[in-house]
Amino acid sequence: MRAPWWLLVLPLAGCALATLATKGSSRPDVDQQIVAGVRHSVQIHRDARGVPHIRAVDSVDAAYALGWVTAEDRLFQADLTRRLAWGEVAQLFGKGAANFDLFARAFDFRHRAEENLREHATPDERACLVAYAHGINDGVASLGTLPVEYRLLHVDWKPWKPVDGVAAVYTMSWALADNLSYEVAALDLHDLDAQTLDALLRLYPGDPPIDGYWDALRTAKIGPYTKGFDAYTSVLGGRAAKAEASNDWVIGPSRSADGMPIVANDPHLVQTVPSLWYAVEYQAGDQHAAGVLLPGTASVVLGHNDHIAWGATNVMADVVDLAVMKRKGKDGYILAGEPKKLEKLEMDVPVAGGETVHGTVYRTAVGPVITHLTDDATHLVALRWHATEIEDQTLQGYYRLGQATSVANALHAMDRPMSVAQNLVLADTGGNYGWQVTGSLVRRKGYTGRVPYPASNPQYGWQGWLDRAPGELNPARGYVYTANSRPDDPLASAISTSYVTPGRHDRIGELLGKRKDWTPDLVRTMQQDVLDTGARHLLPQLLPKVEPTTDAARRCHEILSDWDRHATVHSIGETAFAYFQVELLRQALVDDIGEHDFAVFLGLQSGGRNLLQSDYRRFLQDPQKSVDAALDAACKRMDAERGTDAAGQRWGAVHPVILQHPFAARSGKLQGWNMPVTPWPGTGATLAAGGYAWASKDWRVTYMQSMRFVAPLSDLAHATLIFPGGESGQPGAPTYRSYWDDFVQNDAVPLWFTDADVAAHTVHTETLKPVASGGAAKLGAP
Repeated sequence: MRAPWWLLVLPLAGCALATLATKGSSRPDVDQQIVAGVRHSVQIHRDARGVPHIRAVDSVDAAYALGWVTAEDRLFQADLTRRLAWGEVAQLFGKGAANFDLFARAFDFRHRAEENLREHATPDERACLVAYAHGINDGVASLGTLPVEYRLLHVDWKPWKPVDGVAAVYTMSWALADNLSYEVAALDLHDLDAQTLDALLRLYPGDPPIDGYWDALRTAKIGPYTKGFDAYTSVLGGRAAKAEASNDWVIGPSRSADGMPIVANDPHLVQTVPSLWYAVEYQAGDQHAAGVLLPGTASVVLGHNDHIAWGATNVMADVVDLAVMKRKGKDGYILAGEPKKLEKLEMDVPVAGGETVHGTVYRTAVGPVITHLTDDATHLVALRWHATEIEDQTLQGYYRLGQATSVANALHAMDRPMSVAQNLVLADTGGNYGWQVTGSLVRRKGYTGRVPYPASNPQYGWQGWLDRAPGELNPARGYVYTANSRPDDPLASAISTSYVTPGRHDRIGELLGKRKDWTPDLVRTMQQDVLDTGARHLLPQLLPKVEPTTDAARRCHEILSDWDRHATVHSIGETAFAYFQVELLRQALVDDIGEHDFAVFLGLQSGGRNLLQSDYRRFLQDPQKSVDAALDAACKRMDAERGTDAAGQRWGAVHPVILQHPFAARSGKLQGWNMPVTPWPGTGATLAAGGYAWASKDWRVTYMQSMRFVAPLSDLAHATLIFPGGESGQPGAPTYRSYWDDFVQNDAVPLWFTDADVAAHTVHTETLKPVASGGAAKLGAP
């Protein structure tokens, strides 16, 4: 998820030094004994990195404790997540966020979440959500003051409600919905005919061609995008390529050194400060799980319990469509051949300081309108998102996944309507392993989803959900793996047409197939592989056939020819290759599509998914001349923009990871809230990916490994987990950067699991006691 843009314009430069000086007053006392809303005594043991290890009698008290520690460590982050989902961020950041709130409220997610919980959650699941809400609210009350972000913004805490625990599901569903950027680009590239657009965007030969209606639909007169849609996509993404480089795999018993499966996962996402993930371990009766959750939720998303371990990558499922509809009068439209009237939502959006902003959003039967209804617009465009049409049970699925006792049991738990689609890999202590696509997948009628569809025509639309999804169980090869690529399954094109190209996927298969003695240490080493699969694919096709004609071209040719294709921080070859790819695309396309359309197209390109990894040669009239010109331009640009000194041209210097707390980007007084600027290896085409924006001169890391997890099923107590940041989200806290140094150095960090290990590594213990000795506190509605 991207850092909210409005945080960058907050008037923090003049913030009171007294406020900053008191930031530590909100840090919790993690050695206290306190009366709280639990039914039985709960112990929260924290290790040196701040990971809470919860010991409770039952799942309700464990959920309360998870809420409590979230309040202590990640309160503002959890609060922001729910506000993004419900459309309540202007209450924190003021009028500048009102357009975002207006658009977000058109989805009506809070009401949908309440209804889904009421209809589909079990009494136990609802009890845990209530307890979690009480835990957060009571945890807030136990702090000396609110965290410093609230005090800088001069806003108060709004009590957490049980339904708020669902909010992160919607923000994650949007973050994983990747195909929208291609549909938006299709509208922006409407002057290109269907054949040209197809050639630019088709990355797999097996993908269907762009729909035959496109040449007619692209000429429809539509208004500019609304301010609400602009705000929503600016904050949460959707107009340009998103993170696209997650990996997961399971090594089966026949290929591991100890004859038991090993689960590995390193999801790549746009990383934030604080980190996206929060590590926990808890035991409550017969429930025992460890891993990471999203702050604001009470279930382990990725991790293990006593019986199974699991990881996940993005399916790249196409779950968001742009529906183009003919207008009928000023307030009507045609949907599937039937005249409809636009729903006019007039809302008063509360903003910081007690004011309100009045605004209007128009909504169709399939979603909010995203284009202005100008007088000359003959059509409108609506956003159709499957999350508004399913009885979402994502939260329930992950709750039950954490209790599963076998692979079969886990797959049954996840077989339900869910707005978050994942390639789930998993294994159990019985030696079973596999992968399965989970989540609700749209069944389309009459079209592919590659470009916006003519929703006024009854031939096109949605027809519910696919009734099966790809997966494998205990395959003979001895391993399973996914990497956001197109699966070898007849349903592949129905699921998505925006998969990542297969370089990383094939590299994983290549490495896994080389050994039959895999150990967790070898797996962790594999997670750090930085072979640039794009360079390995492209350069042997081009370099031997070219005789460079300029000094700059000869220099680039020599650098790339001598390069070992690894994107290390010391590599100048990777820097030259980065420039070469952009310049080769420019040579191939600008004459055909022009500078404007090339700039739009370049915004979709990345190391993990670009035209050069597909059939680019159709655009090269004279390949040798184009490659020569691209080599010349690449080294000239590299020297002009990075200097001629080798140190400035090394990939780590060009491609640092710069993780900033959003508030710190505005005020120099807050620079200590950032993670240290660090040279970073990898690209979108390496297993250890470090994505960057091709269309920008600033090639800092835009997405990276958000977490590294390895779990040997022979002894789950030796699972390791690490992410780039720390457990605490409170700047200056001892555990604010508790993982950072180990993450940068690629060290393994144990996730303590057994009582003995937890006891041996406990640094602080917090005890939550019921209201009366031997009694229980009654939980009421928050």
